Amino acid sequence: MKPADKILIATSPSDAKLKPSDSFIAGFIAGIAARTASCPLDTVKMLMQTNSHKTSILETCREIIAKDGIKGFWRGNLVGVINAAPLQAIKYTVIDHLQIYLKREYNSTPAERALVGAVAGVISQGVCYPFDLILTRTTVNPDRYHNLFHATKTIILEDGITGLWSGVFPTIVGAIVYEGSQFVVQGGFKQFYTQKEGRVATWRNLFIGACSGAVSQTIAFPFDVMRRRMMIVDSEGKRIYNSYIGCFKSIWEKEGATGFFKGIHVNLFKILPNAAINYTVCEECKNLFLTYRAYQEAKQRNKK
Repeated sequence: MKPADKILIATSPSDAKLKPSDSFIAGFIAGIAARTASCPLDTVKMLMQTNSHKTSILETCREIIAKDGIKGFWRGNLVGVINAAPLQAIKYTVIDHLQIYLKREYNSTPAERALVGAVAGVISQGVCYPFDLILTRTTVNPDRYHNLFHATKTIILEDGITGLWSGVFPTIVGAIVYEGSQFVVQGGFKQFYTQKEGRVATWRNLFIGACSGAVSQTIAFPFDVMRRRMMIVDSEGKRIYNSYIGCFKSIWEKEGATGFFKGIHVNLFKILPNAAINYTVCEECKNLFLTYRAYQEAKQRNKK
């Protein structure tokens, strides 16, 4: 952008607003970037969560390398990206425009942010759950589910189209807790820094993303463990856990309370860069869209 254009934007009042497509594209790009960067840690975490035997991070890494080599850490990343990109796109679109609709962009209360985040989480997870199910099954049981298309075909043939939403209840519950708590933190920090500084600096966005991710993941982690367990099947394709309550009882009886936090240390290590990249990329993309729209508005005013 030319210096004259920057001056034009800076000296012209702007009512530029994000369009739904802006939020969607920003979230989509953020989902791809964050998912690809954190895929190795997510693979290790997922295998630790779905294994009822105690395993260390090192043992899990050795198992992955022995079976698939280094590329094994990115096994299922295509499915993960296919899941993460639309998931984040839908989530941020709902969050941004629900706030605009409610006229609470910069003055929302924690309760309002929790509600907005929860609604966004339920909608995005409900739509994208099949991709998460397929990712989990191809990662945990690659001998039975060879790739994206084979896994999809097998699940539909054995369980019907509704099989793609098998075990969705704990995911929805977890989404309410996770997205609700995450947006309470994200929105609170953003509101504070926006009122104080006008525009939030990039490094602050990194901090906001990492902090909100760590808080929400810790709170919602037990739900994540249960939803992963509900997704897996044995070598014959039979579900290991038939109900949410049965899954809870099994983990409690066999592994105790610590079973609900299995792999959390890997997850916290993973979530810091993941959440930081996700939130920052999304915010920076939205800032670019707003700058562009402000520029277009300023040009129109200047013509008049």
